[in-house]
Parts: sequence; C-alpha cells; structure tokens
Amino acid sequence: MLPNNHPNEYRLISLSGGGYRAALFNAGALRALDGAGLLDDSNVIVNAVSGSAIPAMLWEQYLAAHKNKAAPAWPETSLLSLVSKTPRFGGQYNWQLRGGLFRATRAWHGFLEKWWSSLEQLPQGLGNEPKFFVEALDYQRGQLWLYCRGRFSPATRDLLRDRTAFLNIKVSKMAAVAAATAFPLAFQGLPVTDEKNRRVASIRDAGLIDNVAIMPLLHMIKKDARGETFGTVKHWIISNAGKPLPVTVGFEGTQTWTVGNSQLVGSLGLFDRISRLTGDLAQPQFEKLLTDILHEYVGIHFTAVAIGVSIGDDKPWISKAEGDPEPARMRTALEFVRRSLALSVMSEGAQAMSKALVAERLMTQKQQEDVQRFLSELA
Repeated sequence: MLPNNHPNEYRLISLSGGGYRAALFNAGALRALDGAGLLDDSNVIVNAVSGSAIPAMLWEQYLAAHKNKAAPAWPETSLLSLVSKTPRFGGQYNWQLRGGLFRATRAWHGFLEKWWSSLEQLPQGLGNEPKFFVEALDYQRGQLWLYCRGRFSPATRDLLRDRTAFLNIKVSKMAAVAAATAFPLAFQGLPVTDEKNRRVASIRDAGLIDNVAIMPLLHMIKKDARGETFGTVKHWIISNAGKPLPVTVGFEGTQTWTVGNSQLVGSLGLFDRISRLTGDLAQPQFEKLLTDILHEYVGIHFTAVAIGVSIGDDKPWISKAEGDPEPARMRTALEFVRRSLALSVMSEGAQAMSKALVAERLMTQKQQEDVQRFLSELA
C-alpha cells in the first residue's frame, strides 16, 4: 500500500464521461477503490465528468454513512434504481421527446430531482472524506467549471486548494448532474445566474473536450507567483468508460492507450457515433501525450483502466445475460438499462480497477475477494 497521509501529498482520481455506461462502470471502480481503502483520506480529490457525476455524488453522500456501518450497498442500489426507472419510450432520445426537444434538460433534471428525493437521506460528511468535484463546461467561453458541495464556480487553483470560489453559484446536486450530462445539441445546458440574477454562463457536458476528467486537476501542479505548488501529486488514477478499450494497467508510471476503433464506431447509431468521434476518438492522443509529459517531467505515477470487451484471462465476475451487449458496446445514452446489463457493466468496472490495484500492490487479494463477494451478493 502507498500511504497518502502527508498534508501536502495528494492522490487524484479521474472518472470519465460516457452516459449511463460511465456511471455504472465508474460506480464499480469506486467500489474497488473504497475496498482498497483509497477513499479514506481527505487528501484524495475525485473529479467526475458527464455520466460519472452520478456515482460521484452518490459516493460523496455515502461515505459518512459507510463509516457508521449504515446502508452498505447504497451507491450501487441507488444507481441501479435510477437506470431501471428511466423511461423506456424514446430510447436514447427519451429526454428530447419528453422535453419537446428544447426542454430536454428540464425533463432530465426533473427526473433526477425526483429520484434523488426518493433516496434515503444520509448524514453529512465529517470533513475527512475525499473532495468530490463535478466538471462541466461553459460552452460559450470554453471555460471549465467545477461543482463542489452545493456551488458551481470556474475551475481555479484556489477552488481545488480550499474551495475558494471566484463565482459562488448555488445549485442543487441534481442540477449540477443535469448540467454535467447536458451534451451539446442534445441538451440545452444549465443557465446559471449570480446573486443579482444576471446570467453568467450556460453550463454543459465537459466530456466534449475533456472526457477523461483530467484538465481541471492540472491546477494541482500549477505554481504560484513564488514558484510553489500547494501540494504534491504522487499518484493519479484514471478510469475511462468513454470508449471500448482493453483494460489497461499502469506499470512504473506508464500505460497503454489504444487510439480509435473504426469497426466498433461503425456499428453505432448516428448520434452515438457523433458523440464518440467528438468525445472519445478525438482525445486519446492528446491524453496520452499529456500524461506522458506529467509522468516524465513532474514525476506523477499513473494507474489507468478502461472499459473493454476483455479483462485478460479472467472470467467476468458477473456475466452478461443472453441478449445483452458486451459492456463496451452499451450505448452511452441516458436511457433505460436492464438490471442484468447494468450489473455486468458495474462489475467490469470493479474487476478492472481491482486488477490494476492488486498489480500495483495497492490492494490485497483479500480486499479484492471482498469486493467480488459484495457484487455477487448485490446481483
């Protein structure tokens, strides 16, 4: 295990976008990270983009109750409830139909608020939990914003350091999720106003330009006027459910990224193909270049996993049901998902992350077996 208890030493966790597929896969990844004890530290920063905003907000609420031995399966069961209650009619265009196209975000937001209000109310954190951020994009200005504990603000160094916000925009958790998942063209985004009710931005899905949720966290290594940073990043974990890749594990700070897959893209519908080309295929070369630079010049160690049709020679913890697609072929839309498919995708996220953590000696075999047992009981 690599301790992360130095007051200025941080571990970063990036959770990618990809609709409900990312939400389910990264919910499993978070379960594995928690099983390894890596979420028991206030010096951990979790940044989630697009669909991964949903499990991020669930885990933020859950961790305090988890420490009190309450609601052991709450994040997973709540997420399964969301995807199974999503209206079937309209498929991936369901929110556009219910919102009359131009009110799709309002329809989606209303559904999220109703679902969230139906969940068990859990105690607030004690202050020693990880910092959870939801990343979104001011589409007009190309500016990244972060949501944390009830407030939206442009992503800045001070916001990551101590939550000092340049703009202090109060919104609900589900309004933040609705904004973070509002992919341009399909959704209208969330207009935000200041204390004088003046419109300051239109917030949408940041997966368009940062589908692996790494760009705002670069402020962690940004130096101030004295040439100092406010912390040291020793470890960066990336969980990518945005494109179908073999599961990758970082050894000695390196990782393998596969760029593109035209055969898989060609099998998708038009809207999902456009989303894949802009949010998934256009970014991997940039992402790999950036992570290579950070590893070589800043000394950051990376661990990366990605959704894929194979996790090596391991048998899937929860096999897909007959008729279900492979997890990587699940559409990235916010549409109804059968429980069997949802569990298969969630299980792959937990299995992939567990495998990577065991390989890097961040997780014991016993901890991995406990996570596998938990998911088996959930299924």
